[in-house]
Amino acid sequence: MRLAVMLFLWAAPAAAFEACVSDAMDAFEGRLTAALNEQAAPNFDLVRGRFVADCGGIALLQCGGDAACREAATDLMLARAERFAEVPMPEAVSGRNPPWSDGLYPQLWATVDSGCGACGPDAALEHLGEAAALWQVARVVGVVEAGSWR
Repeated sequence: MRLAVMLFLWAAPAAAFEACVSDAMDAFEGRLTAALNEQAAPNFDLVRGRFVADCGGIALLQCGGDAACREAATDLMLARAERFAEVPMPEAVSGRNPPWSDGLYPQLWATVDSGCGACGPDAALEHLGEAAALWQVARVVGVVEAGSWR
């Protein structure tokens, strides 16, 4: 019975997390579209992986002190980060749009590729933000399609 209660209680934070991530990524797409419409080179302020990490923080706050809920939130963040990290290797991106492709992309790749196996909630938040930033840079460079992180 406790598992059923936990699943019910976690459903709200999980749904809120997914909605928050979608909103943050939609906002990124809006910023990218605006930059492209202005025919301006996107600046580094365009990428805001931290906004996605904040979604994980909100989920953890909703869990309060419930250890099982916090563990489930951490697992959810790590699963989302893994999905964000499904982008081409830096060698396949090199030269496409420097300094994005040759500077920021390989730096983020190295950080995200190292993983976050058994990390706790705080490290999972950081990892989620870095993975979201990596996907956003991959989008700026043009190697992933809008919404392919879903």
